[in-house]
Amino acid sequence: MFHFLVMFHLLFFSPSLASNTAPADALPGCSGKCGNVSIPYPFGTSSGCYQSRGFYVSCNTTYNPPRLLLSTTDIEVAEISQDSVTVYTPMARDCFSGLGLGPNINSISTDVTGLPYTFSSSRNMFTALGCDTVALNYQSSFSFSSGCVSFCSDKSSIVNGSCAGIGCCQTSIPKGLKSIYTILRSLKNHSTTWTFSPCSYAFLVDRETFVFNLTDLDDFYTKNNGVVPVVMDWAIGSRSCEDAAGSPDFTCGDNSHCVNATNGRGYRCSCNTGYRGNPYLTRGCQDINECEDPATNPCAAICENTAGGYICSCPRGFSGDGRRSGSGCIKDAKRFPLFQVVLGCGLGLLFLLITGSWLNWGLKKRRQMRLQEKFFKQNGGLLLQQRIASSEGAAETARIFTAEELERATDNYSDSRDRRQEEQNLAIYFLVHMREDRLFEILEPRVRNEGSREQLLTVAELTRRCLRLRGTERPTTTEVATELERTRRRREHPWLENEHGESQSLLREPATVYFTSPITGDEDLDAHIMLSLEMTRG
Repeated sequence: MFHFLVMFHLLFFSPSLASNTAPADALPGCSGKCGNVSIPYPFGTSSGCYQSRGFYVSCNTTYNPPRLLLSTTDIEVAEISQDSVTVYTPMARDCFSGLGLGPNINSISTDVTGLPYTFSSSRNMFTALGCDTVALNYQSSFSFSSGCVSFCSDKSSIVNGSCAGIGCCQTSIPKGLKSIYTILRSLKNHSTTWTFSPCSYAFLVDRETFVFNLTDLDDFYTKNNGVVPVVMDWAIGSRSCEDAAGSPDFTCGDNSHCVNATNGRGYRCSCNTGYRGNPYLTRGCQDINECEDPATNPCAAICENTAGGYICSCPRGFSGDGRRSGSGCIKDAKRFPLFQVVLGCGLGLLFLLITGSWLNWGLKKRRQMRLQEKFFKQNGGLLLQQRIASSEGAAETARIFTAEELERATDNYSDSRDRRQEEQNLAIYFLVHMREDRLFEILEPRVRNEGSREQLLTVAELTRRCLRLRGTERPTTTEVATELERTRRRREHPWLENEHGESQSLLREPATVYFTSPITGDEDLDAHIMLSLEMTRG
């Protein structure tokens, strides 16, 4: 009869069970699924695929979809997880009608003694439904018994979701329970309640999948195909972690640790923090990349994945633990602006370098201009400047001498003439000969033959005045041109005596002339005065 009952799926509970199913990790070459149920190691459906005989499960393919059965029993497996299995177990039923008793299965038992399973005391509750119900729960050896009663006189007193003894009652079970025997009784054969509660039901059920409802009093058995989900804890062997750790058959793989069973004997394996997978396989526990999924990333800013963990940190300019669940990352309001200071210092140094270079260039330029002005003055620059300013035809009077002309004028650049130091300069050379009354010794014959002695002396005296160092003492260009014009007219018209007298008066003005040698480099002008001549005509 029990085999007939488990052939039907518990449609009422199947949505919740399906949502909790985890992916399986079977041994290589072993089947990892039967119908809709995953089969992780240490479970297996064939030899070599399970850890021990107690973890053998069979896949009945005569159903569509195939059904997974626990070991050699008829108990159907709904789900396998890393610490428990959820199975379908039958319920007890006691029904009455106005004509007498109805179909009854008022006692039922489930026994997993000898298998690595124990009924979960934390997940399961012994439950009874009905308004004339007495339910008892025994261990197979009758070393334990518990139960509850449920009564009600009408529907109005029943509250949905409440199992406090009105239409529904519940009680817990002890730890280590491996078998259960349920007996269901009625005090009045439902004679006062058969119109709204004709049956009583008793069963062990997963508290997370069952919520009482008034409609459950009508025909709970039929709606759930006579079975309900029950959770059983499982463990490896009967030894503790300390005893099993050194044995060859120790099951825990890499990156996992051993956990002693809390509901019965044996141990279980669990992946270390930061890892997930099947801890019963050699390399079943793999690192979790906590930073990969933005939705579950635990860091508020920077996330760095590590082996079995992660590191949260904050970017530069922020402080905190970097965790979403912690202080996060807070901007540093008083953080010393090192970057800004370095940047400012760098720009300041660059500005000073550019400014210093510009000032240095300006000083050099100014020094060069002063030297140019100094050299310009030392080399007759004022006379040349006045000549250029007063003469419109300066460009036309300029002449370029050839190399042959320069050779003839200098006797082929000969130094054969024994001149004194002051005679090395042409102007000084000329003035010295004027002072010593030896002008005609330095004039070429062609020049001496072109004019009279008086005309040559007049032009020479005019030249001497033009060589004065002070510009205010030199005759202007107009005065020079006027004097030369008078000399030319006297030559052509000798009777012009008055003009000649004026010319002689002009040429006989006393003057003081200072002579210097050519200046080069940074030498001071005063250090190169060679001589001072006082010349007076009269």
